[in-house]
Amino acid sequence: MTKQCQGQTLLEMLLLIVIVALIISFSIKYYRSVQQANLINDLLSRLYVISETMDQLALKNSGNGYTSITQSNLTDTIGTNAVQLMSSTITISNTTSTAYTVTISSIPDIVGTLVFARLGGSVTRDTTYSGLRYTYTLLP
Repeated sequence: MTKQCQGQTLLEMLLLIVIVALIISFSIKYYRSVQQANLINDLLSRLYVISETMDQLALKNSGNGYTSITQSNLTDTIGTNAVQLMSSTITISNTTSTAYTVTISSIPDIVGTLVFARLGGSVTRDTTYSGLRYTYTLLP
């Protein structure tokens, strides 16, 4: 009696390679979408903290609203880490009694668009800026 050993055929090996490649491809797409969602959620939580802090500082500002609130007032209150996001810095500028501008540089446009879509309140986006720049206006 003789035994014959059968190995894998070339077709079976190619099929296995295709299946593994598809799994890797879908995994990378999923990983990127999860990474983007985490970035958006992190950015939104920081923006909400900044918004709440600006409102608190405005209440303490003797009826002048946001007028004399500076970036250093904000970072003194919430810390430097809250206004840093990867290589970007969240800055506050153009403070008036009822409005202020938030600028975030170095973020992808799609992230800026998705974050802006989820912001509540009275916000206006500056579409000429690459990144995210919006003005928050206090509702009457």
